[in-house]
Amino acid sequence: MVSAEPVSGIPDVSPATAPDTVPAAHGVGMDVVERVCPRVAASGKPALCDVAELNPGLDADDRTARAGARLVHTVLTTGKGPRSSL
Repeated sequence: MVSAEPVSGIPDVSPATAPDTVPAAHGVGMDVVERVCPRVAASGKPALCDVAELNPGLDADDRTARAGARLVHTVLTTGKGPRSSL
């Protein structure tokens, strides 16, 4: 039985939404990530959430930074159990 899982994957989002240093040619759309993230957080299993490979030089209009911040906020406010409290 798995009691905790790390959550990572911003670089796997479509480069049109989240350009970074290693673009995922067939990355998933942000709409999919925004639907999945609350479900993962609500499971109570995430023990870690990170936003990796954010490259400000490639981040037009800070959209990747804003998307990452929204997702981290979602994980922190949707999660349950002691891991979600600050």
